[in-house]
Amino acid sequence: MMLDITIEIEPAFQSLITADRLTAIATDVLAEADIAAGEMSIVVTTDDAVRALNRDYRGGDAPTDVLSFAARDGDEAFILPDAPP
Repeated sequence: MMLDITIEIEPAFQSLITADRLTAIATDVLAEADIAAGEMSIVVTTDDAVRALNRDYRGGDAPTDVLSFAARDGDEAFILPDAPP
């Protein structure tokens, strides 16, 4: 399996960043973490949309900078690698 990165950018933000740029950043971050296979979705959206997701899935009725969701549940949780020295 290779990396599968999906990017969705709301029209209001398309002048600020491109899907190609976000894909390149995500690829670099995953390479630095030594992750060569998997799936990642990145959505750039409004505070209202993030607030609704946060409320519906996380129980927090407020916008936030980042929401993350595990691709799978259980014992195979992702563990961040150690920071470089």
